[in-house]
Amino acid sequence: MNTFASIERLGEFSFKRVTYYSVRLEGKDNTEFEDFLERHEHNDDIRTELDELFWWLEEIGTRIGARTDYFRPERRAHALPPPSRKAAHGAAQASAAVLHAH
Repeated sequence: MNTFASIERLGEFSFKRVTYYSVRLEGKDNTEFEDFLERHEHNDDIRTELDELFWWLEEIGTRIGARTDYFRPERRAHALPPPSRKAAHGAAQASAAVLHAH
């Protein structure tokens, strides 16, 4: 069975240097990123990691841009946090979001 998907712009994550997108699977109400947030937004055990994820999304989107050294390889994609920058501002794994550099 084939699963079809579309790529959708994440409106609240559109910045000067990067626009983020997420996959919406056919028949689903939410994108994969929205599902990730719904599953984890009220989990106090990872609140710090989520805050750091949002910090990185905005920092990369407004100031840094989509430089490859800010993403670690993860199977056939790339994810946050950057390999050597975990201590300052790490992030929870959220490879459900993709981005487009301006």
